[in-house]
Amino acid sequence: MASESPRRNIVVFGEAGAGKTSIITMIAGSGVAENDKNYYDTEIDGARFRLWDPPSDKGTTGWGDNAVVGLCRVIQRMEGVVSLFIYCIRGPRIKDTTAENYRLFHSMFSRSEVPIALVVTGLEEEEPMHEWWQTNKVTFQKHKMIFAGHACVTGTNGKLKDGKHIYEDEYAESAKRLRKLITDPNLNNPKTTMSVVAYISNLLTKGFKSSERKQSGEFERPSDDKRNRGKVAHESEMGMDGVRNESGDHNVINEDSDKIPDGSGEEIKRSAGGPWSKVKSVFCGR
Repeated sequence: MASESPRRNIVVFGEAGAGKTSIITMIAGSGVAENDKNYYDTEIDGARFRLWDPPSDKGTTGWGDNAVVGLCRVIQRMEGVVSLFIYCIRGPRIKDTTAENYRLFHSMFSRSEVPIALVVTGLEEEEPMHEWWQTNKVTFQKHKMIFAGHACVTGTNGKLKDGKHIYEDEYAESAKRLRKLITDPNLNNPKTTMSVVAYISNLLTKGFKSSERKQSGEFERPSDDKRNRGKVAHESEMGMDGVRNESGDHNVINEDSDKIPDGSGEEIKRSAGGPWSKVKSVFCGR
């Protein structure tokens, strides 16, 4: 008897009101009901998916501390492989917080190599919906927001009028686009959840210490033998001692700083309450 294919975990994240639950419903079907487990199981063309809906910070315009920690707790609970992250935003206007939220997420997961796709909701009035991306992609490029794929959709079928919902066709098209997005073989780069959790743990625990190592000369001691130098170099390349940006420098997370590296050479100002200190407690137990 053939074994079942591994379930692919897909995480849908974004600020409150972006339409995360709506797009999960479109992907999984009308039978999906809200539950307290934050996930919904579905199967598409023989492939099994578990769609995760981490809690958002209700009433806020950004991706707050509780949402960051909630996302990390969700990843800790997963079994199997992480196939895709979906960043959900509401259009048609792009908010100032869109780039900030992306950079915060990117700073945590960019080196995990799990693809990040963009889903834009609220486009039922666009004619046609998919053209929205052609008009607005330059804005994302300007803010260094890079996605492995995208879908422009509506999360509502609209009011009932003359026996038909006014956005019924757009809604059906959106469901097809979303299913096509998550089954795209070009986005299928599954990583075990263990490797993603280990990556964040290393980033949080060893990243804080790398500046101290540099000051002590550990990376440049002439007396180190070739084996130790090779080991340190390997750990640096793999991101075990902070995150390397494109210039080859390390993005070091400093617990005492009010900024964190975003993986692209820039820094993000911490929000009040310090999400990174909370994330550290989730993954490192302190």
